[in-house]
Amino acid sequence: MPAVDRDSVIAALPDYTVGRELGAGGFGLVLSGYHRPLDRDVAIKVLSRRPRGATEELRGEGRLLSRLDHPHIAVVHDFVSRGDIHLLVMELLGTRYYRDAAAVRTHVEKISAERGVRAWLRTHIDTDPGTGRPLLVWHFDEGALETAEKADGWFALLTNLTVEKASAAEIFVKYKGQEAVERRHSAFKGLLAVAPTFLENTQRLHGLLHVVCLALLLFSLIEREARRNAGPDGKVSGLYARRPARPTGRLILEALADTRLVPAHNSQPAYIPRPTPLQQRVLDLLGVDPTKPP
Repeated sequence: MPAVDRDSVIAALPDYTVGRELGAGGFGLVLSGYHRPLDRDVAIKVLSRRPRGATEELRGEGRLLSRLDHPHIAVVHDFVSRGDIHLLVMELLGTRYYRDAAAVRTHVEKISAERGVRAWLRTHIDTDPGTGRPLLVWHFDEGALETAEKADGWFALLTNLTVEKASAAEIFVKYKGQEAVERRHSAFKGLLAVAPTFLENTQRLHGLLHVVCLALLLFSLIEREARRNAGPDGKVSGLYARRPARPTGRLILEALADTRLVPAHNSQPAYIPRPTPLQQRVLDLLGVDPTKPP
């Protein structure tokens, strides 16, 4: 940001002693400070220059921040606007909750890892030589965020085919059918609530993969059989949101979700009672007789 007139900051805050620079970035400049009447160390954030008429907007932001009360958010004590100078007087993070710079650094690393912002978060952690208290200044790297935004949605397509065997265009054509495999997987991977201890044993992991693969095989066979018998247009009336749709494993199972199977008893064979017209159509496509289910 442009150089700040330190004398203007001092003039705007007559009750404060303005200290050294703590950090700077796209958000503005942060100075250490001391509020003499209340004997309180503060951080003075000199906000970046804004267009004319933005004072009320900045005041509104300051008012909103002052209402937040959380151990991980610096408390806003005051907002001061004098001409082109806009200042937020804030708590020095660390003076209230963390005893030293090492504790602040540990907590910042934990938060950035949990929130997944390590690639964009920039911090400066120091110790005030006068008080021995930790000081933290942070901001998000606008350049890194812009780069990440441009790459959002991209993914790397890895292949064992060499350039001699297939061009980039040919690889994309081969990959085109991959969505069917991914769709199969998505039908099951979100439904398995497996405790971490279940996967500690290799044999259990093998067993789980075996069951998932068998389920995917049956899932695919159900879809294949229904599509083979769906007719010339390949659609089933009312299958998706009461509209015609090509049968998929997921739609078929959703259509049959509330069917019941009455088990055989004495001389009475098993049967599926009262299927709806849509369920009857799906059962016909699968070659299942409700009065004599397999």
